[in-house]
Amino acid sequence: MFSRQRKGSPLAAIVSYTLPKLHTGKNWYVDFTCYDPAEQKMKRKKYMLDGIAKVTERRKMAADIITSVTQRLRSGWNPWLNCLIRDNTPKWMT
Repeated sequence: MFSRQRKGSPLAAIVSYTLPKLHTGKNWYVDFTCYDPAEQKMKRKKYMLDGIAKVTERRKMAADIITSVTQRLRSGWNPWLNCLIRDNTPKWMT
């Protein structure tokens, strides 16, 4: 009798990314999701930290990655769009 149609924008248009988060365990990594316009869906991006031997160094690198990625996402950056890579971009960002 009644059709259930949602009004407004689809969720991906409202929330185009999730904030980066550190995952610890067997594998250490920082991940987040961001909207990929080519595939028209949210895609996950991971930065692996297993190559860093010391736990304190891993945590420090994770904090740097989370801070930088969060700032870039809030300013409109999207890792899935083609963009110019600058010489001062950290190695882990490429």
